Amino acid sequence: MARPTHLLATYFLYMILNLSFGPSLCCPQDQREALLQFKSLLVADLLRNNSMYTSLLDLESWNSSSDCCQWKRVACHNHSSPQQVTGLILFYLIPLLNLNTAVTSDVLTPLFRIRSLMLLDISGNSIQGDFPGFGFANLTNLVHLDMSRNGFNGSIPPQLFQLKYLQYLDLSSNSIEGTLSCHSDSLTPPKQVFRWPSIVDVELRKLVALNLQNKSVHGDSGKHWGLVEYVNFGIEPE
Repeated sequence: MARPTHLLATYFLYMILNLSFGPSLCCPQDQREALLQFKSLLVADLLRNNSMYTSLLDLESWNSSSDCCQWKRVACHNHSSPQQVTGLILFYLIPLLNLNTAVTSDVLTPLFRIRSLMLLDISGNSIQGDFPGFGFANLTNLVHLDMSRNGFNGSIPPQLFQLKYLQYLDLSSNSIEGTLSCHSDSLTPPKQVFRWPSIVDVELRKLVALNLQNKSVHGDSGKHWGLVEYVNFGIEPE
């Protein structure tokens, strides 16, 4: 199957989440505060790197006096009172002229308090450091996770393999390492078990797209991947 493109897959899920928008309810105060803290930490990192661009134009609508469900790059679901933030489309927040700016993975900490998240795209933001595994343990409703084109290093944390609703996972173009394998069987519902170094075998029954294109990640893209329709372990281009 052809690779689902990054923008198309993200846009499709974003539109689904947006179908549930409603003007009468506001996002929870704690979720708005978490998003504002994320913005503050990101701007602080840019300032620390003597960046020329710290305004982050797409986040200008993020302020303490407005409903975060009306902010750019935020999607909410209104089948609850108050509305819950379910999608954050945060790819390429940093201007292209600032691609060499180092953003620490600590900026993600506030986002892990938004437990209702189903879609999180933080690709292309020059985020560096270890994968914040314990934070992702809070995001048990994630369906779509894109952390590609950053500078995460080390091994994939086991917490990512415990996100039982996860369907799309893109960790390509980072500095991760390891070997991943999958065993599937004919049980009903089908069972597909993933093995990663130092991780007990885990199940991701919903996963259909997996991109781990990195120089030090290995696996077999051609077979034994059960219900996963797209798998990529190809060596990333220089």
